Amino acid sequence: MLLLTITLVRLPRDPVHNNAIEKLENIFYRWQTLKKNINRRTQTQIANETSFTEDLEKLYDVAHADAMKMITIEEDRAFLEDQRGPRRGYMGNVDTALTAKEERKGKRLKREEYLKTKEDDRRKGQNVTAEADEVVSEEEIAAMTDDELESNFEPCSSTVSRKKRPVPIVTADLSAAMDRTNVSNRCATFLLAETAKSLGHDISSIAVNPESIRTARLQFRKQAAEATKSSFDPLVPLVVHWDGKMLPDITGVEQVDRLPVLVSGFQVEQLLGVPKLPNGTGEATGNAVIAMVQEWDVENQVKAMCFDTTATNTGKRSGACGVIENKLGKNLLHLACRHHVHEIVVGDVFKYCFGPSCGPDIGLFKRFRDYWPRIDRSQFQTANDDPVCVEILMKLGNLKDEVIAFAKKVLVSSQQPRDDYRELLELTVLFLGDVPPRGVRLVAPGAMHRARWMAKLLYSVKVWMFKKQFKLTAREETALREMNLFGCLLYTKAWTVCQSPTAAPRNDLNFLKLVMKYEAINKGISNAAVRAFIRHLWYLSEELVALAFFDDAVDNAMKRKMIDALKKQGDVLDEPPKRIQLDQSVILEKELDDFVTSRTLSFFDIMGFNADFLMHVDPDSWATLDDFQRANKHVRSLSVVNDRAE
Repeated sequence: MLLLTITLVRLPRDPVHNNAIEKLENIFYRWQTLKKNINRRTQTQIANETSFTEDLEKLYDVAHADAMKMITIEEDRAFLEDQRGPRRGYMGNVDTALTAKEERKGKRLKREEYLKTKEDDRRKGQNVTAEADEVVSEEEIAAMTDDELESNFEPCSSTVSRKKRPVPIVTADLSAAMDRTNVSNRCATFLLAETAKSLGHDISSIAVNPESIRTARLQFRKQAAEATKSSFDPLVPLVVHWDGKMLPDITGVEQVDRLPVLVSGFQVEQLLGVPKLPNGTGEATGNAVIAMVQEWDVENQVKAMCFDTTATNTGKRSGACGVIENKLGKNLLHLACRHHVHEIVVGDVFKYCFGPSCGPDIGLFKRFRDYWPRIDRSQFQTANDDPVCVEILMKLGNLKDEVIAFAKKVLVSSQQPRDDYRELLELTVLFLGDVPPRGVRLVAPGAMHRARWMAKLLYSVKVWMFKKQFKLTAREETALREMNLFGCLLYTKAWTVCQSPTAAPRNDLNFLKLVMKYEAINKGISNAAVRAFIRHLWYLSEELVALAFFDDAVDNAMKRKMIDALKKQGDVLDEPPKRIQLDQSVILEKELDDFVTSRTLSFFDIMGFNADFLMHVDPDSWATLDDFQRANKHVRSLSVVNDRAE
């Protein structure tokens, strides 16, 4: 729509009709005419609108007809001509930058004059000629900076004293303490100021303000990072970890995708950085990991990767693992996160018991969490109080007693890294009818979401234990019973022993066999768990099955069979798959030596170990060999769970 600007309009100067009112009326009439035909988009209408718009941009000249003769100042006459033409010049505000510059120049000239006067007086008093070396020339004075001139400036009055510069009080240790406690610069200002006052210090004499504290903290962080990076020179095989996280941006409130990258090895654990990712693709992830590895100069030490088994990481074409191997130009061990694999298993079993997902929240668990304040925690049920559970436990023989003994031993002998891991062990003992070492402690239900795999099992056990106080449908009670029996009898132990790298091949094979035997109890759950797990047989591959050579629970007879299996021809492919495909029907017949081939020796090549002891020394004597001891300590330090990156 055409708009009419009445405040200031510019039109070509008309020397005949110089009446402003008449000009303004003509503009208004033209605008009304164009407005009547606004919907007719003909070429004539468009040309008229364009002409009208251009005329509005021109000067609405209301100057006197003889203005050029009446104006005596040449600059004003040139300005009027410019305004009637293309308008190359314009009127603006005072140039504050130029004004400040001129003021500084004036002060500098005054100081220079003062210095010249002082120098003349000094030469006259000491009869020093102009050719003396000590004389300050005008060129030297002109070359002096403002700070130098200020330092040489001597005020006329000797009674004026210069104000002392505030003393900085933030040290490297204090900066690190504020970072560890997550104290902001503004909060630190109040704390330090009140602390200084309580100790009797004059606050005006110390630098206590947000900007000084911020600058000092940035400086100490940079120094600490540079010192750490320069002193980091590991000579051991390293595993690189990464795990994408959505975190608040440092410079705003929006969420950004960041990637914690760290390396671990024998007596080594170092965070390399948390770079921001442009997107969540495998290529972006791989490039970020490579950038961190190269920045810390540890490309040669990286021998393996520990990662979550998502398609972004494991994709054949553009997965992060493939990108990293291509960039480094070498084959790496693929240590898939075992916790992540077992989370997938319990997720598929939960889906079988409760049906497919219909939203992020689980309605049953949400109702139970809201009902929890009315629960009498002293009145709970165990598997011994349910006839169906008792019958199933009797069919499984002494499996119940074995799981209880294992859970109690772990609770007493080791410190669990997370509270929900310990809670799972204690709930397993309670569900199976025993008491945990530290007694009965039932905590309130925590975070609940379909993506939280551990919460599914914890909620299932709690809901079923209080089923007499919390109303359940027959279908819900059956689903909870099936979920809890699988979780407590089969899953808890498998989850707890995940962190041992050397036991990974044996534990995976034993778990598969145990789940296969569970088919006699619940065929649906058995099939769901087996199908989920056989998609992630990373540690039974031709390379990683070599971890079993360092497993103390594998007897020497089996290790001899594995050595004999090294003579078997490996996969016909140039690069054997990082995870194997296994037929479900032959699982119960398999042993560790069935997965060993000649390609298993590539594990030792990648890690840089001498494997001669495998062929020339009996397993009974391995413990006395230096090569075995060196390889053993580094293999046991490999990380097969990605909790560090989380």
